[in-house]
Amino acid sequence: MSETVLPLLAGFLAGAFAGGMYFAALWLSVRRLTEGDGGLRGLALGAGLRLGVLLAGLGAALALGVPGPVILAAALGFVLARLAVTRLAPAPDTAAPFPGRAKG
Repeated sequence: MSETVLPLLAGFLAGAFAGGMYFAALWLSVRRLTEGDGGLRGLALGAGLRLGVLLAGLGAALALGVPGPVILAAALGFVLARLAVTRLAPAPDTAAPFPGRAKG
């Protein structure tokens, strides 16, 4: 029993961790971009770091054993992390205009 449950649980946790880090970093990148602090270089660097974390998490899940079920568990963890981050992240201030954009 534990030979099948532990890799699935570890895959789920790896996907949840990678997803949580990915979407939290995405939220920070978009927030910095809308505040005018980011710029294109910051956005590209953030995308590269997010992709690296995601690939490392999926690679860790793949190293656990049976690829199919473990990747599905990791994908489920990733999706649930997305739901958690979007629920926990504060809502953006929709009244604030984008920097450099004319009001009107």
